[in-house]
Amino acid sequence: MSIRNRFATALEQINLEQLVGEIQALGLPLAIEGVADYLDLDGEIAVDTESELSPEQISAVQAIIDAHVAVDYAQRQIDADAAAANIPNWATWSEDQALTWFDANVVDLASARTVLRAVVQMVLAMRNKLWPGLEGS
Repeated sequence: MSIRNRFATALEQINLEQLVGEIQALGLPLAIEGVADYLDLDGEIAVDTESELSPEQISAVQAIIDAHVAVDYAQRQIDADAAAANIPNWATWSEDQALTWFDANVVDLASARTVLRAVVQMVLAMRNKLWPGLEGS
């Protein structure tokens, strides 16, 4: 029989796989396997263990959870919008405008590199907008 240790948090704001890996790295007597086993129906993190956790172990788990929640993912999404808007010229163009510009201006390796750099910036801005918890994980 396992013991359910419940930790309140905002689940939508964390990278659950990274969180689980950090909890597992504590070496606790865990009675759980995969990431899905950490989800509780009440919107909390559930850490099932084979024995009771000491106050120090509970504090260590809570510190990991708190560190994940402390990241301001809403601000990352706002920053992603600004980053995308700041990509020179073509970030707000229609597809036709962008392709017309591309055909007229990408003529050698140097100009292709400039465009690819902007593409990388856009991809990262989109990642941060859609999955703000992935950056730095």
